[in-house]
Amino acid sequence: MRRIIIIALLALLQILPARLQAAPALEMKAEPGFGGRFKYGEWLPVFVELENFGPDLLGEIRVLITSPTGQLDFNLPAELPAGSRKRYTLYILPNNFSRSAKVEFVVEGETYLTQTIKLTVIPNDRYVIGSVSVNVAGLAAVNPPQLTGRRERADLINLPLANLPERHEGWRVLNALILNDVDTSALTPAQRSAVSRWVAEGGRLVIGGGAGAARTLAGLPAELQPVTLMNQQEIAALPGLEHYTGVPILVPGPFLVAQAQPVPKTTVLLSNQAKAKAEAEIKGGNSLALDSALALIIELPFGAGYVDFVALDLSQSPFNAWAGVTDFVEKLLSPGAAWPQFWATDIAPQQMSDSQMYYALTNLPALDLPSIRFLGLLLAGYILLVGPVNYLVLRWRDRLSWAWITIPLITLVFSGLAYGLGFGLRGSDIIINQISIIELGQSGQAKRAQTYVGIFSPRRQRYDIQVNAETLLRPLGQGTYDPWSGSVNTGGTMRVSQSNPARLQGLTVDQWSMQSFVAEALPGEQPGLAVQLTAERNSIWGQVENRSSATWEDLIFVFNAKFQKLGHLEPGQTAQIRLDFDDSTSIISGFGSYMLYQDEANQAGGASREVTFKQSVLDSTIFNGNRPDLSDRPILIAWQKDKSFLDIDLAGYETQTQPSTLLYYPLTLDFDSRQVVIPPGFSQLELVSSTGDASTCNYGAGLDGSYVYQGTAETKLSLPSQLYHLQPERLDLYIRTDGAWPNLPTIELYDRLKEEWVLLENAKTGSNPIHDTARFYNADDASLQVRISNNGGNGGGCLFLDMALEGERS
Repeated sequence: MRRIIIIALLALLQILPARLQAAPALEMKAEPGFGGRFKYGEWLPVFVELENFGPDLLGEIRVLITSPTGQLDFNLPAELPAGSRKRYTLYILPNNFSRSAKVEFVVEGETYLTQTIKLTVIPNDRYVIGSVSVNVAGLAAVNPPQLTGRRERADLINLPLANLPERHEGWRVLNALILNDVDTSALTPAQRSAVSRWVAEGGRLVIGGGAGAARTLAGLPAELQPVTLMNQQEIAALPGLEHYTGVPILVPGPFLVAQAQPVPKTTVLLSNQAKAKAEAEIKGGNSLALDSALALIIELPFGAGYVDFVALDLSQSPFNAWAGVTDFVEKLLSPGAAWPQFWATDIAPQQMSDSQMYYALTNLPALDLPSIRFLGLLLAGYILLVGPVNYLVLRWRDRLSWAWITIPLITLVFSGLAYGLGFGLRGSDIIINQISIIELGQSGQAKRAQTYVGIFSPRRQRYDIQVNAETLLRPLGQGTYDPWSGSVNTGGTMRVSQSNPARLQGLTVDQWSMQSFVAEALPGEQPGLAVQLTAERNSIWGQVENRSSATWEDLIFVFNAKFQKLGHLEPGQTAQIRLDFDDSTSIISGFGSYMLYQDEANQAGGASREVTFKQSVLDSTIFNGNRPDLSDRPILIAWQKDKSFLDIDLAGYETQTQPSTLLYYPLTLDFDSRQVVIPPGFSQLELVSSTGDASTCNYGAGLDGSYVYQGTAETKLSLPSQLYHLQPERLDLYIRTDGAWPNLPTIELYDRLKEEWVLLENAKTGSNPIHDTARFYNADDASLQVRISNNGGNGGGCLFLDMALEGERS
């Protein structure tokens, strides 16, 4: 009996699931990045630590995201030798309804370990500040600031340095990052690259100074270092900081300041002598060069973002015991922080582009509908043949009873013809349609690149796709992508493997239909377009040179609701740029791709397939209203075809690839020369407050205006930060309308000296000179405050304001 029991127990042990035996030899800890907070449509990093106490294991980390239209399986290979402890990062795309996610470690289809992580969705318009600091005090413990142009107070998240993602896609939940008294030499090369690309895309990096300045700067990329450290100095008082916030510092000194030399292209935003200088400017004196040795804030623009060096330790005195610390954060982070009023709060701007790109991907001859004329002839022939012709022939042959045979035969023949027509149009080839969108940074190097991929299948089939790049694949599914839910119509379970190469497995495509996804990876070869621009009072001119080995087609220069077509550029060729401004003309509503290609569209027969394709891509990307970084700078557009930047394989199938590339280059001008001339077009408009029927209006291509029918709109016009502290010798306010105003409304300027609004007399469309510029123009932040009032008697519409100035640096 005992022998039978022992044998039964041994047999039971043999049939126990392997995972139950292996689980005690393995430990897993999963932690979502940013405390589980994610924004709609953005990637969320999940950090997973695995420790293996048993034999070698080869498995994968997996997170399933389920929606009513399918399931996404995000997975990452994990190799665990015996006795090893490893840390992995898996990036997931929660949909808009995700509140938790299950992290699994799977070996050969068997789930060994499971952990549930909590997720919290936050609206896309909420400003999120990350803070990495040894001492959680000062700015790291500040009350949530209320930034200009945001409906809610900002979130502040304290982060360990190790939890900064190694892919820039995982940073997009953050709007700003504070690094203070932390050893950044511990950053990995991938983290350094990620923070650099995040800033270039529009992030704001704040670096603390004081005694820890050297170690905070130590590991940052050279392009993100706005200063060269000199030494340290103790100062007794901080009048500049008091003037900056308007809040007195009651904390006794001394205060330790990191003295630093600004690098080229930087701007001293705040000096400890700022109060005296500001008073001199208001009294009519010229702005002197700020003493960099006393600089408290130095700003470096980088791409679409900024790096701010604060000379004080942000966790020490006065920030850890000062009532003005929240005001300081609001003043520092507010520039460029406004969320456009016409943007949705529960959709990422990228999701809106994704939802429109489907139509561009389906612009293929294989997806065209048959000719209406041919279908009509086919249908008419069928009706004639199956009806009167069939009857007359059978009657002539005295075989009317054969109609039971002839009618089905005729139907089969015409069905075959219809299928043959469809097959002839659609073909039997698997087509990979690639549309690459490449954005260049300040140096002309590719800053961001996204490739939209559509797989057209002549039959219903499941495909395994390999993308030969280290990239995150974002499925868009079959049919139009729904940005409101973030759900993807996968037709089942789609596996997204985050490896090199990246893979999509189980991609189901219906017959003669298309499934699509997005890959974000920089091209191996740089575009090679070099642009030089010079600004004059009423024009911009320069040249563009093609330094690459490929031809760029259909180049267009766009700025201030005007454009110039430059044609094609062969390798080594140059094209001349010149745009002259007549700023009294009305602005046409809805500036977009149709303006660029209106000549082609007005030709007999309408626009060609190529033109409609380009319009569709441009309206989905540059002119879709979701490009805030295009509001105050010129852009260059260029096209390239028949050259693929992404190598894609479908396992076991031959494919036909149709690649197209759109390049857009947000251009910057060098305002660092001694003599500065700024034409209209570089101002950013911010709606500070409004009453009655008043709001903002956007006409595309970065044209933001003020709509006032019955009420007031208080606005702030700002020039680029490179112009801070420059007192203009000549200043003009430019006014343009959309043509809906019979008479201009009341326009007032804010007098900084008397702290009151002053009427702009004899205001007219075009240029309006402003005298006594020091009274109205704030040189500290290159801004002008304008109030528009209307009682409804003048009608209503959009009013577009702009500044132009001339000045000389001291």
